[in-house]
Amino acid sequence: MIRTLFLFWLGLATLIEFGLALGGLFAPDFLRAQFHIGTTEDTRFLTYVVAWLILMIAIACALAWRWSFLGKSAGYVLTNWLGLFWIGIGIGIYFQSNGVRTDNLALDSAKGAILILLNYLNDRFG
Repeated sequence: MIRTLFLFWLGLATLIEFGLALGGLFAPDFLRAQFHIGTTEDTRFLTYVVAWLILMIAIACALAWRWSFLGKSAGYVLTNWLGLFWIGIGIGIYFQSNGVRTDNLALDSAKGAILILLNYLNDRFG
């Protein structure tokens, strides 16, 4: 049961990351509007660069899901790294925005913390 929940949550995180990456690459104006970011030449460039970086994270998520599904320990290790990354991203955005972007703190940090917790529970009881 815990393993299924863990794989579901990791799969959901993977889909979210792929969605953000593809949105940044193929619908950048729409994606910037969702995050209340104006459109300038600089934000167009930055959206493109960040979309490729998010795509790399999405591929790492898919790899972690595949390895975890197969029961390889590397998948669980990669999941912990991704969880720590998301916790750091959420906290970093919160402090860089002077406490204005609490949505990123809640979503990214919670996503990472839940993944780490489910990973631990899966290892301990799964």
